Amino acid sequence: MRNLFFSLLIFSFSFAITEAEKNQLIKVIQGAYKDKIYSVAITKSKEYLKKTDKQDIYRKQIYKILFYSLYYSKNKTEFWNFIRKIESENLPSKDKETFYKLIFF
Repeated sequence: MRNLFFSLLIFSFSFAITEAEKNQLIKVIQGAYKDKIYSVAITKSKEYLKKTDKQDIYRKQIYKILFYSLYYSKNKTEFWNFIRKIESENLPSKDKETFYKLIFF
């Protein structure tokens, strides 16, 4: 029983992200996007979205970077999968409308 408790405790902390890791991921995402290395920006953005809470303050900006990275990388299947994912995400309707407007313009 004790071993199970400790293994679950360690397992739960393995998915937590520290502030330093979060800041480092944000810097890598921004740098990759500015340097037009969209594949790195996409993978790191997805990693950031998996590791952070739904109420994270930078989540909206990471979604925008992910949107533009997928658009400019010309990966249509992943781009449309992302659009479908927006529907299920807990984003304000105003932000969802912004993404949909960007698709059509």
